Amino acid sequence: MKEIDSISAYFVVRRKRGMSYSVIKELTAAVAPIYGDKEISFSNRWARKGYPGNLRLVQYYSMERNEVLDFLTNNFQLPAMTIAESYRNRWNIELFFRWIKQHLYVTRFYGTSANAVSIQIYVAVSAYCLVALAKALYSFKGTTYELLRVLSVSLFERQPLKEVLDRYEDSVKEEANQSYLWPSLFDDVN
Repeated sequence: MKEIDSISAYFVVRRKRGMSYSVIKELTAAVAPIYGDKEISFSNRWARKGYPGNLRLVQYYSMERNEVLDFLTNNFQLPAMTIAESYRNRWNIELFFRWIKQHLYVTRFYGTSANAVSIQIYVAVSAYCLVALAKALYSFKGTTYELLRVLSVSLFERQPLKEVLDRYEDSVKEEANQSYLWPSLFDDVN
């Protein structure tokens, strides 16, 4: 947390159980679903050594979980509700990047600036949308992943896409027919 604070960024984390702190002052009045908004400091010597500055404690009542959630942040400017919402949306951001890794095959970012990352994500999403459109246009029976695989293999062929997809579907049907000719390990041989 100290490193994040040193680069003038802010963080929002859940409060750990058993964390000892002292309240310096109340920042805003409690208005549902915000139960509390306080400026605090760690009272434990080791915790104070890890983060010597003051923190903000936002207490938020979650109707879905039916419990009060405590969030710690170093941002004193944003409204308490925005702090709670940013933590709640954190999971959506993680799911978005997981989806990118699984579907767009962005294993690493080639640039470190926000512009470079945005461009790489936009290009990957655009390519995925084009493949999804081709899948719908040609009524491809397989998954989008299979279509991406077929396209990556036949990328440099000068054939209409419809012929490439027909050839792939014919090979899949042929493999399915051949699997009935050969016994598998689990067939009962008498």
